[in-house]
Amino acid sequence: MFLHIYKSKIILCTYRLYKNENQEGGEKLSRKILAIALLVTFISLTLGTATASEVYDISKQIVMDAKNKLNIDNNSQCLVITTAGSARYKNENTVDGIQAVVDHMPSARLGKGNILTLYKYGNLEFTFVKKEDKELYAIKYYVDDSGIKSTPKLNIGFNIDENQFNVAKNYLGYDTITIAWAWASGAPPDLLEIATTTWSIRPQTIADYAITKHYIANFNPSETILISKSGNYDDDAALHLVGNRLHAVYKYEGPDDEKVFIAYDYPSCVVVHYKEKISKTRPESLEELKEMIACIEKLKTNPSSLFSIKYLKTGNSNDAAYLAKNGIDENYISKLNNANIELHEPKIAEVNYDKYYNLGKEIFNKVYKVGLFTTEDINAGKVTVVLPPYYSVYSGTNEYIAGLIDGIIDAAKEFGAVFPIRNIFQIDNKWYDWIGSQISIIFAKSENERFLTTNKLEDLKIQGVFVTIKPPKIEVSEIRDISPANDPSPVAKYGFEDPLKMIFAWSMGSPYEYLWIYQRSGRSYTWEDYDIVLALEPWKINDGNLILIAPIGEWEWSSDALLRVIGYGVSPSRGTYFSYTITQPVESLTNIYRIIGIPNTIKLITYDKSKIAKLVSARGFTCSIGNQLYRSLYLWNNKEDSKDFKDAIFTTEIKQISIEEILKSQDPVALLLAPPTLTPTPTLSPIPTPTPTVPPTPSPISTLTPTSTFISTPTPISIVLPTPIPTPMLIPAAMPTTVSNLALSASLPTLPTSTPTKTVKKIIKPTTMTKIAPKTSKNLNTVILYVATLTAILAVVYGITYLIKRRKELILRTEPGK
Repeated sequence: MFLHIYKSKIILCTYRLYKNENQEGGEKLSRKILAIALLVTFISLTLGTATASEVYDISKQIVMDAKNKLNIDNNSQCLVITTAGSARYKNENTVDGIQAVVDHMPSARLGKGNILTLYKYGNLEFTFVKKEDKELYAIKYYVDDSGIKSTPKLNIGFNIDENQFNVAKNYLGYDTITIAWAWASGAPPDLLEIATTTWSIRPQTIADYAITKHYIANFNPSETILISKSGNYDDDAALHLVGNRLHAVYKYEGPDDEKVFIAYDYPSCVVVHYKEKISKTRPESLEELKEMIACIEKLKTNPSSLFSIKYLKTGNSNDAAYLAKNGIDENYISKLNNANIELHEPKIAEVNYDKYYNLGKEIFNKVYKVGLFTTEDINAGKVTVVLPPYYSVYSGTNEYIAGLIDGIIDAAKEFGAVFPIRNIFQIDNKWYDWIGSQISIIFAKSENERFLTTNKLEDLKIQGVFVTIKPPKIEVSEIRDISPANDPSPVAKYGFEDPLKMIFAWSMGSPYEYLWIYQRSGRSYTWEDYDIVLALEPWKINDGNLILIAPIGEWEWSSDALLRVIGYGVSPSRGTYFSYTITQPVESLTNIYRIIGIPNTIKLITYDKSKIAKLVSARGFTCSIGNQLYRSLYLWNNKEDSKDFKDAIFTTEIKQISIEEILKSQDPVALLLAPPTLTPTPTLSPIPTPTPTVPPTPSPISTLTPTSTFISTPTPISIVLPTPIPTPMLIPAAMPTTVSNLALSASLPTLPTSTPTKTVKKIIKPTTMTKIAPKTSKNLNTVILYVATLTAILAVVYGITYLIKRRKELILRTEPGK
């Protein structure tokens, strides 16, 4: 916007200079030269903004085409479902696709929740939906190396018949229609947000949401344990909604429509066994869509009608450990003591967009007056704003903060400043002082030029302003030095650890892939998975069928699991993420293991913590507040060193063991590393454990030479790592059955032998979009830009020189005797 204002001024000045006839010859000529210089400058600016990125240009073409075909204007009710940000185009990040939507479709806003970005690898996709009363119209676009393809304009409204539904389903995919219907029915923002990982909203997704909201409304323990069977589109809500410590165990077997939450406060716990109450319908049918709408209506008026509580029991640490290991054992749960607890109906928050939009504008205006930054700083990309996401709930009024970020963006525009998407971070951190009892925002300005040259943390200078909001009250701090090398550190001095580290990572020039995953998971501590994702590069191999199996130990957080879900591109709801409990603290393990399965291939990923530590510290990358964030950033920025890294993070291909056999095991890593070792099963008193059975000995696995997942070589740098601080075990070692990371227990229950069938969906090839006239290539535009800029500079210099010369001549003429 700021640039467009100056373009119009340049055109006006150029015209006036060129047409002004009230000058004598030399002066007239010089002004014409200046006019030409301004015109060349205008061309330079125009070309400069037209070549932001290839992804941006392609996405802009798609947006303009969709606006035209769907007749979307600034007041239209519209929804954009996209993979921009996660998808790759020519192996490049596609977040500029979101920027194109924001720039060219004003009715789609970051703070409205009507730009839904799916965490989905593969090709870049956009689906545009327009709502007209009860009618919905949609077009889907696909981008790959061959160009842009699109579907026809399709009617997907609530009154479509079976034939229209089948046509739309074939073109758009059933999952897309479910999201569009949920949005059009007024689904809450944080329910729609769950679809970013499930890629769909089913009746059971809504029941899962209602169950999780009920649990949150009634329990606030120091630790939550969730036990659920993966699959069935009803497992992701807890990852998105439960704050702080969540030990989420996703099993391969168990009841589809039940889950157990354990509110754990050592040494006691409360066990809540939920069961969904939804009508059974044929999957992926028009009937199921209508049931989903009925569930949303129940959610608005009576959320508890979507589930029942089978058992509400009390227990101890042994019970929590047993269930976390063995899954939903109804016989075991039924024998626990009844809990005498009064439960409350959950209240779904309200959306008050205008209120928070105006609040956002007021916040920016107050911060701007403090003097942290200028409009030029924002336009130069030196300023970031970090705040809670639009779907967060301020508990003071039980309202979503939707609209807050839009108000900040629009207030900046009024000063001629434009915040790019890459500098706005809605970090989903569940700490209560970030979002909950108050709303917190941090504005920061970075001076990182010297750091990017020296790679020394003391050369990274950042200033920040902290904003605390308890509507309508807004408190804005003074300008603070939040440079990461300060002693004491900004984190120790001001708190807000994860948001501040988000700012540090951004200022250090971290790859956007890192920032993309970080802002959504909201945590910086699970560095191993950041590193493994970098090494694995799942965007190259995951077409939606990758399966991840992860052992999890004590002190697990919801953000840890969410990081894996987003980073690897998996989801428990889609049956592609599984986890199981190990008893050791993660800090005590020498190696971290992950198992991935893709069609016809199973790989064991080994992350050698000691080798990584030695490798990074040997490079001299130091910082005064040494923590895992910087070592991860080092790895992300220096992944080229294949020779050094291949022994630290490597994969071993597994053969002769099926993925089903691995999933049925209670310790899959032990199964892959060695044959199972049988150990006696202690009996839990007074509650008996299930009758143990001995599993069959698996076939031996073939051992292959570890292959590196890294490719090139970095410049030597290093980091000082902190000494790990032992943390108390969440679940005491006195368990009914002890699970070792290297040996299987003998207490495995009898497993069914049937193999589940996998439904293969029919894919209809989309039609080809009408070709849009090709634009000048990026390289050619760059050359023209440089030439035009140089010409403008030379013209201005010539004009100024001529004016100085002309002024001297006039002075000489007016002097006496001359």
